[in-house]
Amino acid sequence: MKTYRFGVALLLAVCCVAFACVPPINAETSTIILASGLASPYVQYPVAVEKGFFSKYGLKAELRVFSGGFGALQSVGAGAASMSNGGEWSFVGMRAKGANIVVVGRNIVNTGDLGVGAVKGIDSPKDLVGRRCATILGSAGDWYEHRYETVYHLKPGDIKIVNLAEPEWIPAMIRGDIDCFFGWEPWLTKLPTLVSGGHVIHRNGQDNVYILQNLVGFSSAWVKRDPASAVKALRALGDTMHWVQNNRHEAAMIAAKAFQMDPAQLEQLMGCCTYTLDFPQQVTDALVGMAEYASQKKLLGKMTVNQLVNDLLDPKLMLTVAPGLCTAAVCKGSAHP
Repeated sequence: MKTYRFGVALLLAVCCVAFACVPPINAETSTIILASGLASPYVQYPVAVEKGFFSKYGLKAELRVFSGGFGALQSVGAGAASMSNGGEWSFVGMRAKGANIVVVGRNIVNTGDLGVGAVKGIDSPKDLVGRRCATILGSAGDWYEHRYETVYHLKPGDIKIVNLAEPEWIPAMIRGDIDCFFGWEPWLTKLPTLVSGGHVIHRNGQDNVYILQNLVGFSSAWVKRDPASAVKALRALGDTMHWVQNNRHEAAMIAAKAFQMDPAQLEQLMGCCTYTLDFPQQVTDALVGMAEYASQKKLLGKMTVNQLVNDLLDPKLMLTVAPGLCTAAVCKGSAHP
């Protein structure tokens, strides 16, 4: 299995920050670039390559592993990869900035991959007031922080947010630059092993703060250029998700090699996730709610909420692959009004 690993600096060079430059995915339209983050929400990508799910449909799949899922999704929006998945809020921000990406389904319901990592002495939401917490602005962690403030009755500004890439969270905590981070695995599990007294005070599913839906993002330029391969790729992803859901131990063994993780630890972390492939109304509802919030914060530029949501949602592939699983109103030809 050919695996490429990418850090934040290289990602920014590839994506040109605001999706201004778009390198070609591959000269061969049948080669699918799978952009993967680390840990539970991305085990399907090394599994798909190792088990040959894409080759079953005559496609060559190449795995590229990033230090986090946000960077992997950015690479899709920049045209440097074919597909990945990520949180709903990430899609809203990226599309508002011009990313060439479409949502073709939902592949994970995630109740525990996100969390709040904190230093000793921070044990509850009120302890975060006045503290410096890192996250990546525009990521699922960013939305989790917003929901956290809302649910636990913290005021905007109570938590001092620092925009920091995930490999820097723990080093910054060790230096004393930050006190906490709204992040994800494997950094949450690494925290207590690297920071004395470091611990996780909450997970995203607790108190119904945020049930994360990982949405499947395809490069819109690739879908337009080679729709037949995009259909095959979605079929292959569906087969992979079904296999992972029912073969978690073997999936963890395979993915752990690509992620350079302990297989037993990865299998345990996979308990956060239900692996699936569908296109329910909850996808539309989440994107609409987040886009409305973004509009209130003047983050959409000249785009309207309706325009952004309708630009993002592309049910045509799912209607071809598994029409019974495409149950959102948009699957029936109804654009978001």
